[in-house]
Amino acid sequence: MNLTVAALIGLIALIVCIFLGMNIGIAMVAVGFVGYATIKGFPAAISLFKNVPFTNASNYSLVVVPLFILMGQFAYKSGLSAGLFNAADKWLSGLRGGLAYATIIACAGFAAICGSTNATAATMGVIAMPEMKKAGYDDSISAASIAAGGTLGILIPPSTSFIIYGIIAEVSIGRLFAAGIIPGIILALCYCMAVLIRIKRNPALAPDTKKYSMKEKTASLKGVIGILVLFLAVIGGMFAGFFSAVEASAIGATLGFVSLIMNKRLTWQNIKESLVESA
Repeated sequence: MNLTVAALIGLIALIVCIFLGMNIGIAMVAVGFVGYATIKGFPAAISLFKNVPFTNASNYSLVVVPLFILMGQFAYKSGLSAGLFNAADKWLSGLRGGLAYATIIACAGFAAICGSTNATAATMGVIAMPEMKKAGYDDSISAASIAAGGTLGILIPPSTSFIIYGIIAEVSIGRLFAAGIIPGIILALCYCMAVLIRIKRNPALAPDTKKYSMKEKTASLKGVIGILVLFLAVIGGMFAGFFSAVEASAIGATLGFVSLIMNKRLTWQNIKESLVESA
């Protein structure tokens, strides 16, 4: 069979399997196996099937992905993400729609210690959505702020997308992280600008928020310290050349665990949930 024809048939088969509801990973494996067996023969396909999954799963460099996600889970369970949101909320309380801005800023901050878009959106959704509902925000602006802010995990280091790309393309993960910081900040500001425009056009989306005193604002900064320490220790240490990306992820997960202890949140339930969510 012509390779081009086989590739087209395989692509169509993959799309059909996905639309039928098959798990994407299983669909890719099945189509790839059948296609390779058709072209190279069944014994060759079986040989490939035995070797490739193990080779990729045992790739030492890929351990950086679950460890960074685990760091984010520990940070969430220890209350660091809630402290970050609380600080952003208080400092932006003078603005109409302050909770929406706070959500986006908190998403950017949490992405800086997590690296996962899904984990960022899920975590901030649990923290921010109830607060916005309680304050009387429209669900559309609340959900949009969380969904948009969650995508910042793609750019702001430690981005798991950058990690996987760096491993596959064999380029410096540290340099990719450095390249993502400024665009990530600009994107967060663009999201805030979009919220501002929406609220200007329809003030009913976001009610006036409660104003806080300078003493309360200053006190809320304590909640940012843990996130700042994690980011500077992990990303700063990596940029300074003290350790590699894999070592940085292990240090980050360890510091996340330490934050559980320091915030008195170290329970078997929190550890179990963190591990399950990371997996």
